[in-house]
Amino acid sequence: MHYYSFNIGDYRRDTGHLSTLEHGIYRQLLDWYYLDEKPIPTETQSVMRRLRLVSDSELNSLKNVLADFFELREDGYHQARCDADIAAYHKRSEANQSNGKLGGRPKKTQSVILANPSESESKAKITLTKEPNNSITNINTGTNVPVGKAALPPVEFERVVDLYHQALPELPSARLMSNSRKKAIAAMWKFVLTSKKSDGTQRATTSEEAKEWLKGYFLRVRENDFLMGRSAKAEGHEGWVCDFDFLLSEKGKKHVIEKTKVRT
Repeated sequence: MHYYSFNIGDYRRDTGHLSTLEHGIYRQLLDWYYLDEKPIPTETQSVMRRLRLVSDSELNSLKNVLADFFELREDGYHQARCDADIAAYHKRSEANQSNGKLGGRPKKTQSVILANPSESESKAKITLTKEPNNSITNINTGTNVPVGKAALPPVEFERVVDLYHQALPELPSARLMSNSRKKAIAAMWKFVLTSKKSDGTQRATTSEEAKEWLKGYFLRVRENDFLMGRSAKAEGHEGWVCDFDFLLSEKGKKHVIEKTKVRT
């Protein structure tokens, strides 16, 4: 998951006793929990390293937060609200995929109501239009599918963002799902499922293969000194680093696919 609801009133009521440091630790633990979709590890040193905690006082603050808001089990520190939100998120995703498989071929112009995990966009209206080249285009996502051919698997917007965050946690986060970002994700999804590699084989034919390819794509960014900002750092000053939107762009794809040591 790359976003979750945050109730300021409930949070202040439950955390009024925390210090400023403990507030920061708690919020980082929540982000970590939702992003990885699993409990916080029990190994103290790994948690401190992930949160960049070094002193004994910071360690004590971490222990206080874990004791106040998490439950220690065999597989790690659980948080009841996080577990419930993650389970609900997966249930919605499964329902969306099932609904997508049930849809028939759209008419020349057809309005479709799609489920969306965001409460503010729970009934977003998506318009499909017939194009002169005998294809159907979703004007909200930019997805273009030829009529008479099998439709591409539904775009898994949230999962694509999750793969980026998991592979490159140190790079700028991508938490806002804007229309322009949806279009960029849809374009990348289509690229993965319709284009071929240099050896002539297709990059992916199923949603699972597409997600696996994207996982490797984001991991390969680490091999590029320019994208990770290491080129400028080696010269004695901090420089530009890439972000999620750049990696979805045509220029970003060229940097990752053509300018890394191992071709995608």
